[in-house]
Amino acid sequence: MSSSLGHHSFLSVALAPGAVFSSQGTPTITLKDREWPLPIEEHWAAWHDVADGTIDYEVVLDKLSEGNLSSHHIATFINTVQQAMALGWLEYRIISNRKILAKLRPIGKLLHNPLSKALMPKVLTPSRFTTTRMEADFILAKNSRFGHALDIYDPTLLINLFSVHRNLIEDKTKQLFVKFAYASGTLIDEESALLEQTPGLGFWEAHELDFHNQSRLGNNLNPVGGVFSWKGKVPSLPALKAPDISRLTVKLPSAHELPLLSLNDVINLRKSIREHGDRCMTLQDLSNFLWHSLRVKEVLEPNEATGLFYEASIRPYPCGGAAYELEVYIATLGFDGLNAGVWWYDPMNHTLELRSDKSNLIDGLLQTASISAAGSGIPEVLLLITSRLGRLSWKYRSISYAVTLKHTGVLYQTFYMIATALGLAPCGLGAGNSVLANLATDTDPNDEASVGEFMLGGPLKKAN
Repeated sequence: MSSSLGHHSFLSVALAPGAVFSSQGTPTITLKDREWPLPIEEHWAAWHDVADGTIDYEVVLDKLSEGNLSSHHIATFINTVQQAMALGWLEYRIISNRKILAKLRPIGKLLHNPLSKALMPKVLTPSRFTTTRMEADFILAKNSRFGHALDIYDPTLLINLFSVHRNLIEDKTKQLFVKFAYASGTLIDEESALLEQTPGLGFWEAHELDFHNQSRLGNNLNPVGGVFSWKGKVPSLPALKAPDISRLTVKLPSAHELPLLSLNDVINLRKSIREHGDRCMTLQDLSNFLWHSLRVKEVLEPNEATGLFYEASIRPYPCGGAAYELEVYIATLGFDGLNAGVWWYDPMNHTLELRSDKSNLIDGLLQTASISAAGSGIPEVLLLITSRLGRLSWKYRSISYAVTLKHTGVLYQTFYMIATALGLAPCGLGAGNSVLANLATDTDPNDEASVGEFMLGGPLKKAN
């Protein structure tokens, strides 16, 4: 990417990605199969230039003036452009020597319009919620609190994001870029900068706010939900993770039925128990817990007639799309019937498969769990939850990781209910070491992301 700044830079108004202009019959602009909601028939020639995307916006306005249109008609067009941009139908471009220097494109609703005649704040500063990343041929800068992203094709423009006094910038191209940056929220005024440090907005971490906005509708115009963007390109991941026959396997004993407790009793007795020791876990305890929480009850074959385009399964806890992308591993120093190790639970065959017996990995995982549980002691069993995220991403867009975290929460609650019914000591954890988890489970973090940890043990004796 080399500098393209020159004396002939101009602003172009263009259709946003996915928007289509048609001059057949009644002129319309459509986006995502919806008809354009604002009238454009009397300005169809100007909208034709907008659809071209390379014409100076001032030239478009000059053509309207030369056409002997009334000032009202011209004002109507300008107002429509500004409304269309705010609604996410248009993007703005800075063009020089037939090259695009920068784009301001919609990801939500525009809050500040670069075409506004209102005075820019004299002092602007980068927002702490600004994120940047490299794309194929541009640098993407955005603040997900705002409705538009800034695509920077000329990296020399970036220096303007770090100049505090914008009124000292004399070059018109750079001034326009600063307007783009202000409209995208990449640059904010002093009052907004103070607001970012106060309670409310100040409580948010930048990456968490960005994740929240990008996985919800409203501030995100990316495809969301079950769009099956990988269908026909690569096969979906299988419903069940295949066992590794070369590894040591332990067959769990048949599970016992759950005690006859009412739902009311289980809900009201449920609590986090961080200390273990009066009665140690047994292999039968673990078998009962895993069977009633995780077993595969049924495998569903793909059926395109019903909209099921991938292999699915039915298990004791609910899961979006019956994808069941979560895998569970058991880390333990050993107890009656099970040696120390990190074991994968095979929910189809009700077996444990040894993934690692390295004491340093096991100790590291259990020590981290103890710290996460406020230093309450080493758990007898630590359940490691990973996500085969590709199971979700094959179907969903924008929400895959958010959905897998929801599933993890659902599984936590299931673990609590089953452990309470069985008289075991459960405790969900809020943090864990993903690097240790992937090393200990012998998994690739890109294939199985570590998303949760849950402690389990024998309960303390009840006081008389």
